[in-house]
Amino acid sequence: MTNQMKIALSIGFILILVLVGLGAFWYSSFYSTENKVKNQIAEMQAKGRPVSIYDLKSVTVPNPMNAAIIYEKIFALLPGDTKSDETLFINSNPLSKQQGNIIQWPGVKKAMARYNSFMPLIKTAASKPDCSFLYTWTGSPYQEYRYNSPLRFLNRMICTKAILDSKEGHHKQALHDVEIAFKISESLKREPQVIGQLVRVSMITKSSITLRKIIDSGDFKQADLRHLYDVLSGIDLQTCVTTAVEGETAIGITAYDSFMASVIPKGYHTPSARMDILNRIFIYPDESYFLSYMNICIDTADYSYLDVKSKHLKMPKPPKYHTWSDLLIPIFGGIWKQRDSGIAEIGGSQILLALKAYQLQYGTYPTNLNVLRTKLGWRIPKDPFSRTDFVYKLWDKGFILYSLGQNLRDDGGSPLIHGLYSIPKVAASRTNNDIVWQMEQ
Repeated sequence: MTNQMKIALSIGFILILVLVGLGAFWYSSFYSTENKVKNQIAEMQAKGRPVSIYDLKSVTVPNPMNAAIIYEKIFALLPGDTKSDETLFINSNPLSKQQGNIIQWPGVKKAMARYNSFMPLIKTAASKPDCSFLYTWTGSPYQEYRYNSPLRFLNRMICTKAILDSKEGHHKQALHDVEIAFKISESLKREPQVIGQLVRVSMITKSSITLRKIIDSGDFKQADLRHLYDVLSGIDLQTCVTTAVEGETAIGITAYDSFMASVIPKGYHTPSARMDILNRIFIYPDESYFLSYMNICIDTADYSYLDVKSKHLKMPKPPKYHTWSDLLIPIFGGIWKQRDSGIAEIGGSQILLALKAYQLQYGTYPTNLNVLRTKLGWRIPKDPFSRTDFVYKLWDKGFILYSLGQNLRDDGGSPLIHGLYSIPKVAASRTNNDIVWQMEQ
């Protein structure tokens, strides 16, 4: 054997050793990551956290107490296409007085008339003490969104009814309509996914905006204002992040399992399946990252958005290939700030009711919120975006009240939605987002 052949054989042997070593490292790394995923899931189970869509069981509520039973009947009776009516209902809640002047109210009334027969059922559903829809998981890792759209339609319809009742002088009925609108939003309080909780917050915001519109010119009694105030006190948005993020995590785990099963038909953890390392070696690190990320979200679910921003939470570094986690992880902080916007809407609405009640009792608005607390005796909520009082200023014969909003900055009462209020010397912009309540008299 020549020296050249010996050198070639030596190089070949070394290359084989290197390849075997790399393969062994790659294979052991694969098993290490697989075991890490198993341990992460086991730790979640030990803490009582859901790890599968089948763990997201509907809460059992006796039928006579369960609003979901009534809502299901309403959904079955709704027309197949409600889009054109819903557009009318959206547009009938104008962003400014100028827009309100050009609305074709006869068309809105005609659309509302089509749903008059639904009102007794909606009122019955809103009067129930609880709501738990039956989710029928059928192996899909994705939640059925079937309740979000019809409930949002009902909320918009009732908000439109409130404005119509207010325009026709039925102020007490309009206030009752707003109460029902808020209660419809509570039908999604058990929703085990971020999108459902965001729809819930959007309905709360819609109801709050409607209250702003009917309260300014309405003739109300203090007892009616106090009743709605108490209804709003019963709405708990604090736990919705935990509900949603735990649900998203369970759905994500099921999604990874389903993807594995589709790539490797013989099973998820069978010996024959482990031969397909090229497919699986990239999925386990991604799933491990997903679980680490989502567990931090669950652990910090009680944080305010202010805490999330100020603490600069250290999130895990994603692996090189993280396509699935990009699809499954909701934007961190998104649900926190939307939840706190909903909390601000509820708190600001309660203060609005208290200020109106104060005016009825004393003939004028208080000079500050401490006077409101002391003389009226109602609990006055804090702004979740500052942990201090909402900003409150007397304005001519009325007042302006606002939360700092999601940018955590006092923009002087410049509202989130351009044109929502016509406040002198305060111009709305896309970068300003105070959440504003204004009373002109």
